[in-house]
Amino acid sequence: MGAERIVAAIAADQQGAISVLQLRWSGLDRGAVADRVRRGVLHPIHRGVYAVGHARLSPTGQLWADVLAAGPGAAISHRTAAWQHALLPAPSGATHVLVPRHRRHHAGLLVHRSGSYDPGLDATRTSGGLPVTTVARTLVDLRPRDLPRALRTAEVNRLLDVAAVDAVLGRLPHRADAVHRALAALRPDDVGLTDSELEELALDRIRAAGLPPPLVNQTIEGCRRDLVWPEHRLVVELDGRAAHLTPWAFEDDRRRDAELTPAGWRVVRFTHHTLVHDPGHLVRTLRPVLGGARR
Repeated sequence: MGAERIVAAIAADQQGAISVLQLRWSGLDRGAVADRVRRGVLHPIHRGVYAVGHARLSPTGQLWADVLAAGPGAAISHRTAAWQHALLPAPSGATHVLVPRHRRHHAGLLVHRSGSYDPGLDATRTSGGLPVTTVARTLVDLRPRDLPRALRTAEVNRLLDVAAVDAVLGRLPHRADAVHRALAALRPDDVGLTDSELEELALDRIRAAGLPPPLVNQTIEGCRRDLVWPEHRLVVELDGRAAHLTPWAFEDDRRRDAELTPAGWRVVRFTHHTLVHDPGHLVRTLRPVLGGARR
């Protein structure tokens, strides 16, 4: 493959951006790069980073240029990463990037140097391949004023993995107090309910509303289900915080639900927060299906 095709392929994967190191790897020496700049094939974006073919990059292309400018191992971070994870709105101003401590500052970027930063542990990639800090690292790095909103959004979107956050805090202990305070503020009165206590709470709501009682912890289609009404082909799953607060758990919950649908079962989920703070929601949802006396 010729140099031009290699450059085009790399730039296509990076939304039009390419670094001088990648140009050299493609087979272009310093003179060849300078010649393409003169001819308008390469357009300087940062020192050592170019746009291929046109000067204007898309927002994602600009992020690629920014992270390439920060050097190998760098990742989009802090509030910019929170935007990429859909935890906060798009920030104004320069892009945040996280780099190892030895990396130099780069003009036009908000460069954060951290000796605790390990690209193998703290960085991931978006669906388009852009290096960004993980959700856990992003949350730990956020300013205290941004953290509560980002945590709430991460929880709602099932992106909040508390164990992963604690693992990051093990390397950044000075951030632990602020993060733990924000975590505790999410649901201060929900803490302490076990799965069995959550089931008892739901059963109390069902009994008080005069709804038919369910079977509890029955195996249906190969998996244990929380509450089951066989005659109505209805399953209710109760999502406690500890067991359902990771992306893996979210995917597993949906897989379990999908297994019931072809067999003619309906699945309804109620979260920990809903059962505690909006008990009427459970009754309003189940009564049309189950019937029962109104109270």
